[in-house]
Parts: sequence; structure tokens; C-alpha cells
Amino acid sequence: MWQRCQKQTRKVTTTSLEYDEYDTGAEIELRWTPTEQQHEILLNDAKYNVFLGGIGSGKTVLGCMWSVSNCLNYPGSIGVVVAPTYTLIRDVIWPELAKWLPTEAIAEFPTGAKKIIFRNGSVIMFRTADSRRSIERLRGLTVSWFWIDEATLLEKEVWNILVGRIRQPGHLHRGLVTGTPKMNWVYSKFIEAPTKQMHIIKEIPTSANPFLSPDYIEGLKQEYTGLFYEQEVLGRFV
Repeated sequence: MWQRCQKQTRKVTTTSLEYDEYDTGAEIELRWTPTEQQHEILLNDAKYNVFLGGIGSGKTVLGCMWSVSNCLNYPGSIGVVVAPTYTLIRDVIWPELAKWLPTEAIAEFPTGAKKIIFRNGSVIMFRTADSRRSIERLRGLTVSWFWIDEATLLEKEVWNILVGRIRQPGHLHRGLVTGTPKMNWVYSKFIEAPTKQMHIIKEIPTSANPFLSPDYIEGLKQEYTGLFYEQEVLGRFV
């Protein structure tokens, strides 16, 4: 049985910012209202985009919108989403992605499958990087784009492998990295030594997401303290 995907329209009621609609195909119109930081990434044409922020700052939503947009705008493109574990893909990424997938654009999205096939020939594959074997398997890919989610929980080798796999002929080659800041390879790579091919947005606080309730944000302030609060809520490298 195929999983039915529901298109979702979001409206901003807590900010005066307005954004253009995205051109996601000649016959498909999606009305997306991203946060200010998400909007900056979605309209950026850098080869590598990096989005680092606190919990709830919109990292996963951005990755889902970015992935769908690539597939609709570039027919026949193949992309891969890489996450630390299958559980994260199953319980977090798939449910969120289903909110942004237009049903009329999908050919196959079977429950539990490792890929989504679009009617225009585009494909999203899903891979984990929780073992040496799963990381090595990434070497066989040929894709147009990749999205690494929760990059700070993964080894740098995942990045090193994937930048060499965006080589699908005739397509745009790009990557997206999202995660919560941690003082590991992500800091040294994207903060200390970024390249001209990278567009980086960092230190995005949880409060930057207008879709979160004030009670949720206040609850985090009450429960989290010190360096943990700075990292998880303020999105800082500590």
C-alpha cells in the first residue's frame, strides 16, 4: 500500500515577513512560507548550503523543502538524504517530508521504502551512516544532490564521500548540511575554514522559528541551563 502524501500550506501569523512562492514545476503550485533563515537557503545557489541552529529552529523542515524543490525543479535528478540512523529517517524525516510532498507529483512512496520516485523521474534515496559498512556503501552513489541531516552526529568521512558523489551527468550538483552545533569536524570545516562554494547560516536560535509556541520556548528556558542551553536553544558552538 502506498503512503498518501498531503500537501501542506503554512501561513505566518507571528511575523510581517512575506515571501514569494517557489516555482516548483509548470503544473504544480506549492505555497510555502518558510522562516527567514530557511528562505535564505532555499533561494541561494551556492554549491553547499549549511544550516546550523538550535532544536526546533527548522532544520528538518528546511531539508524536506529543499529536497522536494530540487526534485520538482530539476526533472530526472537523483538525490540522497543521509542521517545517523534509520530510526531518525523513519520517525522524523519521513513524517515531515510527507507534509511537503505534493501528491500529484509522486509516482511511488511505499511505506518503509528507501526511496521516493517522482512522476518527472526524480528520485530521493535514503541512507544511514551508523556503521562502517553503511558509510562505505555511500561510495557507490551517483547523485545530483545530497542532504546530510544531524551532521554533527556523523563522521567527517560521510561529508568527504558525498562531495565526490554529486556527479550525475546533466544536472546541478549541490549539497545541504543541517545540524545542531557541536565542537567537532563541523566547526572546523564550516566555521573555521569555509570555502567560497559554501553559504553558511549559523547560530540560529530556537526562537527564530515563528511556528513554535511561546510556551514551548519558555519551557526550554526553564529546563535548560548553562552551556547546554546555549548549544541546544541558542544554537551556539560552545
